[in-house]
Amino acid sequence: ARARAVVERLGKQAVECGDRTGFIVNALLFPYLNRALDLLDAGEATVATLDLALKSVGGQPLGPVRLLDTVGTDVALEVQRRLHEDPRLKAQAPV
Repeated sequence: ARARAVVERLGKQAVECGDRTGFIVNALLFPYLNRALDLLDAGEATVATLDLALKSVGGQPLGPVRLLDTVGTDVALEVQRRLHEDPRLKAQAPV
């Protein structure tokens, strides 16, 4: 109840989930960011192409490369490692 009150005071929306590795959003976001790095590494897209595509077509405020830069690649790598270590999530290994 206290946590919900704090979240509401901050103007945020609380969601509940079971005991799991990472936050719900991270379980969705970081595999997506990891896949963007796969595309870059394979030469299938450029930084500009990825960011433009996700901003214009996907409606995202930041493209994946800009978001990785904002979050920090060290943080992104650690989150993806943790997600990958949990066999229930079947997350791809970090790039």
